[in-house]
Amino acid sequence: MLSGSAASLGTSCHTAAEVWIADGHYLKNHTDEWAVMQSIYQEAYFREFADAGRLAEGSNLMKNWLARQNWAGRTVLSAEVKENFILQTSAGKIPVNYIMDRVDRLDDGSIEVIDYKSLSRPVQPVDLKRKIQSRLYALAAQMKYPDATRIWVTFDMLRYDPVGIVFTIEENRETYRFLKKLAEEIIASDGSVENLNDGCRWCIRKSICSTIQRHAAAGGSVGISDAAAAAERSYRLRCALDAMKVDADEMDKIVLAHMERENLEGFATGDLDVSVSVSGRRQIDPERLLQVVGPEIMSRYATINVTAVDAILKNEGLTNDQKSTVRQLFRTNYSEPSIKIKRTSPF
Repeated sequence: MLSGSAASLGTSCHTAAEVWIADGHYLKNHTDEWAVMQSIYQEAYFREFADAGRLAEGSNLMKNWLARQNWAGRTVLSAEVKENFILQTSAGKIPVNYIMDRVDRLDDGSIEVIDYKSLSRPVQPVDLKRKIQSRLYALAAQMKYPDATRIWVTFDMLRYDPVGIVFTIEENRETYRFLKKLAEEIIASDGSVENLNDGCRWCIRKSICSTIQRHAAAGGSVGISDAAAAAERSYRLRCALDAMKVDADEMDKIVLAHMERENLEGFATGDLDVSVSVSGRRQIDPERLLQVVGPEIMSRYATINVTAVDAILKNEGLTNDQKSTVRQLFRTNYSEPSIKIKRTSPF
């Protein structure tokens, strides 16, 4: 969850992008687009802030956003419209509300949902498949545009590059089934079962939840929201990490031994996915490279690494035989195998 200042900055950027679309500026041939956007952004910014402390930061985000927009091959269908779809449950029809920052129709007939994000950390495409927000957007778009064979969901990362992924019709049906199952579990629950999870700190019941209260009384971290208390807790936990890492390494050895015996690349157990990871790093022997390309070319490169060798192959006019020989000099050194364990996605 964003802090107040970060959330306000995100809101001002969202508002500026919304105005740019809603007022049709994206279709106009402005002599100086940035001057127009800057005026729009500053007005949005000072609705959220009383000072200019983060004005330049947001201006840079919107300048970058504007520079990378390409409106060819797409038609904007809506921006910042609050809508809902109906979830059929045993308790009746439940509306699922949502607001999409923007929805476009691409020339190939597919639909793209764009969500502006001012997050400080990038998002990977694989994350979008697992996030309920992106899956909900895809489902909602599929229900609104049933003829679309593909639904794109794109997180337009204002600090980075856009990240998008396609959801198929079957994946959207899968999301609907997941929502129905979750809704039925909630309907069937009498609210007496309390489960600790990483969303507890934002739960409206946290102040009266007896499980959280017992957890906090025992020194647990779920109920901590104060930064100073979190820092103190973090320090103490990190002091214990070395001993815990040794224990975890021993567990990994047991898992690796099992996978080697059974010749497995991965396996699932309960709600966990277990896989083995090995990274490879290309290297080249500088002395053998010298024998192929000669001292004159070598002298032009301060460090002989993979990047330098790629530059030599591209720029130094080597013969085809020399290039072939250089490529054969590469060797890949592999790391020791490591275990990766993650929760199985409900999808």
